[in-house]
Amino acid sequence: MLTDQQIERWKDFSLRMARTCYQWSRRPSTQWIVETVEGWWDRLDFDTARCYVDWDNSDEYPEGHLYRGQEYLTGRWNTASLPCDDVAEFLDRYRGYSPRCRACDWDDDYDGECRCDEIEELWYERWQDQWGDPIHCCIRAGLGAAVEGGSGAGVLGCSAGDLRAMYPEGVPEWVMPAHTRLHYWPSGELNGTFAELADNAGMVL
Repeated sequence: MLTDQQIERWKDFSLRMARTCYQWSRRPSTQWIVETVEGWWDRLDFDTARCYVDWDNSDEYPEGHLYRGQEYLTGRWNTASLPCDDVAEFLDRYRGYSPRCRACDWDDDYDGECRCDEIEELWYERWQDQWGDPIHCCIRAGLGAAVEGGSGAGVLGCSAGDLRAMYPEGVPEWVMPAHTRLHYWPSGELNGTFAELADNAGMVL
């Protein structure tokens, strides 16, 4: 289960990443990314957040705390929802609806079959790639850093320089221990430290 300190670190990291790594973003804008990440935090149920273990796992609620509906979602009545599912559900409210295909859009000149499922899938993929991924990355990377110390939860595209820009006062040890020898660098080299990485070295957060 997450401690209050881990939750605060998670929030801090996710907002710093939104402001720093996407500072040149135009569509979506940096402001939209930051405000959407802030929206996630405004809506987060902290009783549920404390039960998160990592991106794909959650614990049961403490004894005496019964949270409705989780048996349907998880198979266990008192088990919290998963962070990955909660972020996906949160982003659904921003995505809107896909357009209908010509067969369903009152096009009298079109006699083809319905393609709404295909269009909806493509609509979702394109929206997710452009709009959803920045939010997903900030929240997921923040959780990985707060819980696992930047152990590589699966978020790509951030560099060592980005981390240093996020924390101009110095990258905290809980994000990336400066002098701990890393078993794997994205460049393929072994046994280096974060402090020795060039700013353009890619990271897996």
